[in-house]
Amino acid sequence: MLLAMDYGYTNAFNNANDWGKGLERVNELKRRFPKEAFAALTESYYWNTYAWNARGGGYSSSVSEVGQKLFQKRLEKAERVLLETKSYSSNLPMWYDQMINVQSALGRPKVERDRVFKEGISRYPTYYPIYFTMLNYLQPKWGGTWGAVDQMVERSVEHTKLHEGLSIYSRLYWFVNENNDVNLFRDTDASWPKMKRGFEDMMKRYPESKWNLNNFDKFACMAGDKQTFLKIRREIGNDVMDAAWPQKTSLDLCEAKFGLAQ
Repeated sequence: MLLAMDYGYTNAFNNANDWGKGLERVNELKRRFPKEAFAALTESYYWNTYAWNARGGGYSSSVSEVGQKLFQKRLEKAERVLLETKSYSSNLPMWYDQMINVQSALGRPKVERDRVFKEGISRYPTYYPIYFTMLNYLQPKWGGTWGAVDQMVERSVEHTKLHEGLSIYSRLYWFVNENNDVNLFRDTDASWPKMKRGFEDMMKRYPESKWNLNNFDKFACMAGDKQTFLKIRREIGNDVMDAAWPQKTSLDLCEAKFGLAQ
């Protein structure tokens, strides 16, 4: 439900044509629900989305001086809302991944972002978006390194293993694979033996999840683990989820690779 709320926040203003009307809606929500976390977060999401509307999604060199100033000003408003309402708005875990996003866009010192991350996962150790958001900024495409990614993944495993086993290891490298054009087991520090154990822990906790099972099998194919691929493929049976099998790692290619093509 929290992920659904986060999705709603993210998309509430993405297609806005009248930002003034959007702000009126935000202010009405604050009036009707003062000191409510969801109302404060809505305001922060508004200013964050409005900031990116001014900047655009291109490289910084393509942003006009006016666009950059508006970007900075609106992000600062989003940050101020989060800070001023933290006593109650951080009762929803989205406060933390939103603050990491805003701080990173503003270029705040990394120690501040790290402090927010550590506090967030201490309060909400199994709320995955906090980890995903932090991991995003450690990737090479944002100036990080695969070594930094792996260190964070390993620390996250230690932080959650009593609840999650090794499953967060798999979830975080799954995120890396989905958000980078890389060969996961060649270009990054991902370990298939660890990822396999993580998926096994995940399936123990969520044995009915066909989505997780299909992705488990996809990564087995990517890692060249024929035995595991064939075993999981039998478990999947007819419950194939096409969305789990992208073109470059399609099920028919994997089946052909391991001798199962019709």
